[in-house]
Amino acid sequence: MKNKANTALNKIHQLIGKSPPDQMAALNSCASKYDAIVVAVIPSAIAALQNGNPKFAEQSANDAAIDANGCENRSSGKLPLAAENNAMRDASVITAAIIRNLL
Repeated sequence: MKNKANTALNKIHQLIGKSPPDQMAALNSCASKYDAIVVAVIPSAIAALQNGNPKFAEQSANDAAIDANGCENRSSGKLPLAAENNAMRDASVITAAIIRNLL
C-alpha cells in the first residue's frame, strides 16, 4: 500500500507543476488524500496490527481505498491518475481482505 500511495503522490506532484489552473483544486485534493494515506492511515494500520487490533487495521486499509476512490471521483476522469488510483484501491482492498482473515 505504501509503495502505491507514494507512486500516486509522486505523480500528483509532477502534475501540479505542469497542469492548468482548472485542475489544481482536484490535484491538491488528491495530494491531501494521498498524504493522509502515507502519513496517517498506513502507520495506524501497522500499529493496529502490531498491537493486536486487526479490525482497526482492516478499517484503515478500507479508508485508504475510499480515499483513492475519492481522488478518482474528484478528478472526474480529467486527471491522468486512474491507473494510480485503481492500483491504490486494489492494494488497499486486498490488504483489508488479508487482514480480515486474521479476525
